[in-house]
Amino acid sequence: MRYFHGCYSVGEDRLWGVVRLHEGAVNTLAALRSIRAARPDHQPIQVILDNVSAHQGPTTRRWAARHAVELWSTPTYASWANPIEVHSGPCAAL
Repeated sequence: MRYFHGCYSVGEDRLWGVVRLHEGAVNTLAALRSIRAARPDHQPIQVILDNVSAHQGPTTRRWAARHAVELWSTPTYASWANPIEVHSGPCAAL
């Protein structure tokens, strides 16, 4: 099994991400760092996360607060509320 940490910029209509062997807080934080690096203007960034415990950790939340990244979690069983989910089907087919 592989995990795709995907990032989708709504404003730019751009999808990017990395494939990882493991899911977890370390890889979530790495994905958030790549998002922040993609926007070097230091403007606040809104990030929608699926409802996975790895996204809720105190280390991730502290990092986000220090780097002007606001984290929003979709409710349980509401993945349809996350704009990146429409891309998951085509990615899974690869």
